[in-house]
Amino acid sequence: QTLWQGLPVLTCADEVSFSRFVSLLIHALGMQELVTTGLEQYQKLAIELANDKKTLKVLRDKIKAARYIAPLFNIALTVRHIESVYQLIWRHYQAGLSPDVLNVEEVRH
Repeated sequence: QTLWQGLPVLTCADEVSFSRFVSLLIHALGMQELVTTGLEQYQKLAIELANDKKTLKVLRDKIKAARYIAPLFNIALTVRHIESVYQLIWRHYQAGLSPDVLNVEEVRH
């Protein structure tokens, strides 16, 4: 909801699973510049954005534009992707193969 509204979300990609999840969401939106690698970098970026309204507006506009084209918000594409994964798993099982890492092709619009 926050990203859909165009609000930049900062995260620190560390070992905490929630931070990793948020990092994945932000990358899926194409906003890698909002993912930091440490607390010091996170604090620095937060302060920079709080003091630079122009950059903050650019980020907000970028997020708002991306919400209509980014796979993160394309529910129909996500459903098709999940369905294709299930079909691949089923074919793998039907062939009598052992559980394994499967190569999933990207599903296009």
